[in-house]
Amino acid sequence: MPFFTFAKRGIVFDYYIIICDNIFIMENKYRHVEHSFKAIINVDSQILILGSVPSVMSIQNNFYYMHHRNRFWPLMEKIFEKELVCCSPEEKTAKLLTRKIALYDSVFECDIYLSSDSKITNVIPSDIPSLIYRTNIKKILCNGNVSYNVLIKNYPHLIPMAKKMPSTSPANAAFSFEKLVVAWGNEIKANWY
Repeated sequence: MPFFTFAKRGIVFDYYIIICDNIFIMENKYRHVEHSFKAIINVDSQILILGSVPSVMSIQNNFYYMHHRNRFWPLMEKIFEKELVCCSPEEKTAKLLTRKIALYDSVFECDIYLSSDSKITNVIPSDIPSLIYRTNIKKILCNGNVSYNVLIKNYPHLIPMAKKMPSTSPANAAFSFEKLVVAWGNEIKANWY
């Protein structure tokens, strides 16, 4: 499939040219994302897990970590020792809140190439200080580099609470599932009584 790139207002756009019956169709792989679903949080939450940007699948399903290859829900299932992968979003929400875990994303709005965290531009951060105000959040676990970097760049006063965690994305091949279980399990279970 032919491919070309051009720049407009400082943003590089990648297009595939699809030839169909002598008609050229250009398909833009960049998308503008504005966070469209609510944070999972309540006043009792003690740990905030911050992703970066919702994937295409998460936007389509209106819930967190919905790409079948992302290891977030299998990881939480292993740590909680409770079924999560096949649960509905409502059940997942309830199980997180029971464990006093909140969930949101560090980026509220941006332009992104497909679901690639490494190709994010025009970032508007989520208002994390307002989100955690009047909660019991004591620890922020950032799911990968982008989540952490956006958080500390925009809210340096939250650095003492923040910890960069290995990404659950399938793109993070350096971390096996077993290594993720140890790293994340240690941080999450440290708050359990």
